[in-house]
Amino acid sequence: MFLHEALSSLPRRGWAIEVGAGDSLAGELGPAAFERLILLDKSEAMLSYSRKYRLFADLMIGDALALPFADNSISLIIASLADPFNVAQFWNEVQRTLKIGAHCIFTSPSYEWASSFRKQSIGEQEGAALFQLRSGEYVHLPSLVQPEESQIEMMRQAGLVLVTTNSIAADAVPQPYSPKITGCKVIVSGFVVQRA
Repeated sequence: MFLHEALSSLPRRGWAIEVGAGDSLAGELGPAAFERLILLDKSEAMLSYSRKYRLFADLMIGDALALPFADNSISLIIASLADPFNVAQFWNEVQRTLKIGAHCIFTSPSYEWASSFRKQSIGEQEGAALFQLRSGEYVHLPSLVQPEESQIEMMRQAGLVLVTTNSIAADAVPQPYSPKITGCKVIVSGFVVQRA
């Protein structure tokens, strides 16, 4: 929802990159949505979910913390639910690779949801998300969710300017939905930043 809203007011010419693409949201928009689309993920297994878009998007293995693109070369970066790599190093890479005036659309689980859910749930940890594998084993993976003020400051420290922020409320998600979001007002926070 936030991606559609943000894209409605942004130019889509040049190279658009979805970082941490997995099963790509940008790819769902189809071949006419972007002039050139690259779907990047560190995990080959996760990127395999986007093979269905390879007729109009380039699939690339790469690290969000060391984007494999030249300085000032990217027109749009999309990072959806990008809390696993929400650190200063990522934001420095965004600033380095974006063209002057170009934008990054970033979403994350909301701080309200993450802090509330992780405090109340057994096995959860601060700064991590708990997942159960097919084998039944549980693993913690990075989930670095910041309060809005801290998030904006991290982006600003990287030399980016906040254009807009918005949030997605639980009641905007079609039911039935996961019990993990029950009782929480805001579940996703979205930001659009620009390289000045």
